[in-house]
Amino acid sequence: MAHIEHERQPAWRTKRSSLQTRTIVSRDCGARSLVVWEQRLQPGERIPLHYHEFEETLTVLEGELTVDIGDRQVLARARSTLFVAPGVAHKLHNRGSVPALLLAHFINAEPTIVALPDRE
Repeated sequence: MAHIEHERQPAWRTKRSSLQTRTIVSRDCGARSLVVWEQRLQPGERIPLHYHEFEETLTVLEGELTVDIGDRQVLARARSTLFVAPGVAHKLHNRGSVPALLLAHFINAEPTIVALPDRE
C-alpha cells in the first residue's frame, strides 16, 4: 500500500495545453497498470480534443467542466464521474468562474494521448 499526499507530488505542465498536472498513482508507487493524474483547470483553460486507446474515467472534484464526449456535450459538476471508452474523442473546458479540479484514471501504465484537430 502507498499513501500519497497530492500536494507533495511535483506539478508538471502538459505539452499540448500547458495544464497543471500531478501524477498521483503510477509505477513510482507500485502500480502495475494504473495511472491517476490530478489536473487543475483555471477558468478559461481547456484540454483539446483527443482520445486514448484504453478506458479512462474523469472525476470532477471541484468546480465544473463542459465536456464534449463523442457526439454529446455534458456539464460535469463536482462529485461526478465520466467514463470514456477507448477510441472516443473528448475535450474539456472550464467555462466557469472558479478553478476545476479533476482526477483522470487510466488503465494503462504509460498513458498516451492521441491528439485530434480541434476548433475553439
